Amino acid sequence: MAWGSSRPSYVLADPSKFNLTAPVSFGALDQGEIITTKLENGHYKKYTKIWEVDET
Repeated sequence: MAWGSSRPSYVLADPSKFNLTAPVSFGALDQGEIITTKLENGHYKKYTKIWEVDET
């Protein structure tokens, strides 16, 4: 599985994907870094590195 093979692993997600529950997972939140646009809530920043990028 690629999640555990790369260092670090990345999740690319827009803000609408946060605070949702799904029946599958790829790994623990602290095992990867998140790339997204501006997050309104900084809650996830205490668990992993968050890269906030410009939408353009």
